[in-house]
Amino acid sequence: GHIPYGYSTKGRLYYDIYNEKTDYACEPLNTITLEPEAQEDRYPIVMVDRGNCTFVTKSRNVQNLGGHIALIINNNDEDVRDIVMVDDGTGQDIWIQAVLISKRDGQIIKEFIKQNQDNKSLLTKLIVSVEYEMV
Repeated sequence: GHIPYGYSTKGRLYYDIYNEKTDYACEPLNTITLEPEAQEDRYPIVMVDRGNCTFVTKSRNVQNLGGHIALIINNNDEDVRDIVMVDDGTGQDIWIQAVLISKRDGQIIKEFIKQNQDNKSLLTKLIVSVEYEMV
């Protein structure tokens, strides 16, 4: 999708902590329900794990769910600044942003969600801000 460099987007974070599939988001997402009527859901951010299909496929499935940003957790310790998220040739219909974060940062977020999974009130207020900068 179009990257709005110089801007930031803030939205509620969604992640399925119960998912055990390594190809998560390679198929349509049916384990997450967005709540677009909530003010903090104006720009829902859906976090998925990297692996087993292209960034475009994962982004399309997040987009089809209604997500505004596909926040993709790297599946190895490689520096995400060294990874180019390229179009697989089918991405012309993708309008949302896809952002790759490090495996370590993803693990921190996942652990927070797991530790607070019984506190639905807190998790509905889990807001993430994504800033777009050219590096």
